[in-house]
Amino acid sequence: MTRGKVHRRVLNDEQRSWLCQWFPTIENKRLAKAMGISLYKLHCFARELHLTKSEEGWRAIKRRQTKAMAKTNKRNGC
Repeated sequence: MTRGKVHRRVLNDEQRSWLCQWFPTIENKRLAKAMGISLYKLHCFARELHLTKSEEGWRAIKRRQTKAMAKTNKRNGC
């Protein structure tokens, strides 16, 4: 049984720099969409680059999520 070629996605220097800049403070879903990759692949790149979310980043993410939930609740009449 033969298998197809495996295509390994590699970040260039500009993409690596961009991801290192934005990963600590932006939601993973947004980053993955901006890069055109899956969340799984984003997590792989983050692990390779030893990236983590900053405390400030977590607070900013939670604030944005809270605002989005409040907007949805208001729109749905809750």
